[in-house]
Amino acid sequence: MAEITVEQVFQMAGALGLEVDEGRARVIASRLSGVIEGLGEIGEDMLTRAEPAHEFSVEPEMGSVTDGE
Repeated sequence: MAEITVEQVFQMAGALGLEVDEGRARVIASRLSGVIEGLGEIGEDMLTRAEPAHEFSVEPEMGSVTDGE
């Protein structure tokens, strides 16, 4: 499993201009590591048979972005 470290989370957050505390960085690292592990379980044969998406959207859905409250 590819582990995302807390240091890597701090580096990514810093590159984005975000401040993250130690506890939050640990949660993010754990969740990202889980996502990477899950993606690693997808077989190459499944990836080569997958159809590409026909539509992409960069607009956030209603309620998916908060204003910090």
